[in-house]
Amino acid sequence: MSNEIDAILDECLDRVKAGESIESCLHRYPEHAEVLAPLLQMAQAMELLRATEPPRPAALARGRQRFLAEAARLREARAQQKKPFLKRLLDSLRGWEYRPAVARAASVALVAVLAFLIISGVVVQAAANSLPGDPLYSVKSVTRQVQLLITLNPQVREEKQKQIQAQEREEVRKAAEKGKVFEIQVGGVIVEAGAGWIVLEDGLRIRLTRSTVLKGAPVVGHIADVHVRSENGQLIALEMTVRRASAAVVLAPPTPTPLPTWTPSPMPTPTPLPTQTPVPPLPVPTEPKQVIIKEKPTKTATPKPTPTPVPTKTVVAETLPVLELRGRIESIDKEHGIWIVSGQRIIVTSATQISGEPVVGRMVHV
Repeated sequence: MSNEIDAILDECLDRVKAGESIESCLHRYPEHAEVLAPLLQMAQAMELLRATEPPRPAALARGRQRFLAEAARLREARAQQKKPFLKRLLDSLRGWEYRPAVARAASVALVAVLAFLIISGVVVQAAANSLPGDPLYSVKSVTRQVQLLITLNPQVREEKQKQIQAQEREEVRKAAEKGKVFEIQVGGVIVEAGAGWIVLEDGLRIRLTRSTVLKGAPVVGHIADVHVRSENGQLIALEMTVRRASAAVVLAPPTPTPLPTWTPSPMPTPTPLPTQTPVPPLPVPTEPKQVIIKEKPTKTATPKPTPTPVPTKTVVAETLPVLELRGRIESIDKEHGIWIVSGQRIIVTSATQISGEPVVGRMVHV
């Protein structure tokens, strides 16, 4: 192949000297055009600089050698480009084989890069099931942040962030139940608030102390970002920032109107009272005629609707937003229509739409 290129190059040089154009020579040998073009152009440029005195034979020989060396270098460069990356890397290291210090440094760097790629994949896979307080949980958190950074669509990124926050709340709850000691940042919508405690979504209960740094008041329906510490199975807030929730979290408040209509539902609770009154007079046979007493509670029940002003207390509820609650069913009182979900008392009426089978212990979305 080298001899063929040399012969073609000599022929083209002769033709260019005879007045033929470079393009014509390249058209004769299109398969060698990339190698011949720079050499012929260089020869043409040097021809313009040629002195009037004809060059000496030794100079011509040296120039020819330079041309041939350049052609060989271009062929080698093209061959190197077609080699795989790993083979090119190994070939480049061969030039340093007689320099021990450089060779050792290059070998160590190559081994370190390969080891990092292998170990990082193994570590990420091992951290998938870690919980707060575990050594590899920081790797899991970094992986989630990287997933958010590479998500370019804002809507998809916001949805993914909500999923990550829900996963973090569940992991924090499990870690606290196992008694792990850790500090972490967790956030979510406040679904319940009391004196010295709040409950976030998914039933995550957090205790507030006098040393808790509060930025904003804990209001049900607002979003809280809390830096918590786990102690003895409890989550203690070190710092909490509360901000208003978006409109998507708060629903329209007309639905609280059925609540006052359901307030008479506790009225059946007085009905067991007459059942208790006949219990002591069981020995007297004529006592069952005192069933008339049942009319008295019914008559007393008529004034009891007068406590309809009691909904004036529940009128406060009408001014509050209706919230979405996610938690675990703790008890179901089918007789009175009262459910307890994550410590929250919920009244279920005949107008309530229920999807799925309500069972104690299952998670529910209200």
